[in-house]
Amino acid sequence: MRYFTPLINLYAFAFLVGGAVYSAYRYSRDRLYKNRFWGNVGAFCVSRGTSPL
Repeated sequence: MRYFTPLINLYAFAFLVGGAVYSAYRYSRDRLYKNRFWGNVGAFCVSRGTSPL
């Protein structure tokens, strides 16, 4: 179990960060949702500050 936990955490990290990057990219292309783009960028910066990777 001890060796299996990092695999789960890496998968979760990749899923969450990948989703944030995809969402920011999608919202950056639409002028109506520019505020959501900057919200995603800010959330990504905060998550990188607390991430061990």
